[in-house]
Amino acid sequence: MILGDKYGACKLCLSNAAPLCESHIVPEFCYEYEHSGSRRHALAINLPQGSQSRKPVIQKVQKGHREYLLCECCEQRLNQHERVFASYWRSRDELVGPFEVGQHIILHDADYHSIKLFILSVFWRASLSEVLGKGMRLGPYAERLRKILLHNQQVRQNQYPVLGTLILDPHGFPVGGYVCSPGCMRADGARGYHMAFSGCEWRVVMSDHWVPKALEDMQHCLAENGEIHLVTQNYQQIRSVRQLAQAIPRGKI
Repeated sequence: MILGDKYGACKLCLSNAAPLCESHIVPEFCYEYEHSGSRRHALAINLPQGSQSRKPVIQKVQKGHREYLLCECCEQRLNQHERVFASYWRSRDELVGPFEVGQHIILHDADYHSIKLFILSVFWRASLSEVLGKGMRLGPYAERLRKILLHNQQVRQNQYPVLGTLILDPHGFPVGGYVCSPGCMRADGARGYHMAFSGCEWRVVMSDHWVPKALEDMQHCLAENGEIHLVTQNYQQIRSVRQLAQAIPRGKI
């Protein structure tokens, strides 16, 4: 069942002139599906029971979670950034592995604008979701992000900075297929959220002028020069992914 009102107002442009699409909260390409005879991981999603509970409910789904959120025009607005991210991410030989835990990886030549807006759009969509957004309280940043996405605005490196952690299996290879609900965090006094998809745990600091105490923290953010700095961690070090992995049959990770 698709949640939301098909004939309500689009959450991005606020118009109710057209029916809403079955919008993915996290785009389909961010998932990996289990195939017989392959090493790909089972598709699963970590759903919170509600804002008052930290205990996750683990579900396997046949298709990425969707809700009625966006009109067709706004779907295409966001799809342009999704295509850029998907093409770039899939072509990175630097992400093949194996890696050591704690290793720093730098990817080059990223389209900063599109990739940043893509990641921000996932968090923004999650905040609107009746399922995934129960623990997210963006306050005034929800409207600021909406306008940025609607008008395709440029954002600087210290505006809603994005940091990434590459998730590794026990053999040091990147793990794909896990999509975990957003969790809250603090970053030098600023509120932020973390969320796992596309083999990474991404963190977004909800600040339009973030100044970290340690300068290197800003250097590790998605950079305007097209660099993406990733630090590697074993999946068991990441609470939401560890909980999700525990529900997957032995041998799938």
